[in-house]
Amino acid sequence: MIPLCKQEKESLKKLEQALIAKGKVPVDDLNLLEKTGIYYIDGTPPVNVPANTDCTWCQLIVVNNIPKLQIILKPSGQYIAIREKVGNPAKWSRWCKFTGKLENA
Repeated sequence: MIPLCKQEKESLKKLEQALIAKGKVPVDDLNLLEKTGIYYIDGTPPVNVPANTDCTWCQLIVVNNIPKLQIILKPSGQYIAIREKVGNPAKWSRWCKFTGKLENA
C-alpha cells in the first residue's frame, strides 16, 4: 500500500465526513449550503438547483474542501450535476450535468 501525503489524508478525511447523512436540505438556497454531508431534496427544490433538470426527490452531496463541491445525484433522471466554489472572491460555478456526455446544466 502506498502511504498518503498530508494533503491526501486531509482530503480523504473531508470526503469521509461528506459521507454522513444529514437529512433534508436545510436551506432554501443551495448557494448558502456549504456544510459537508449527504442531503436529500424532496418536493419543491431550493433556489440555485441546475436549470432544466428535475431536482425533486434527489440526493445532494456537499464536500467542504478546496474547492467546495455540490453534487446532485438523480438516478431516475439518469444524471449527475456538479458545481464548485472557486475564485477570489469565491463564487459558485455553473452546474455541469453528466448524462453520459458532458453538457452545461
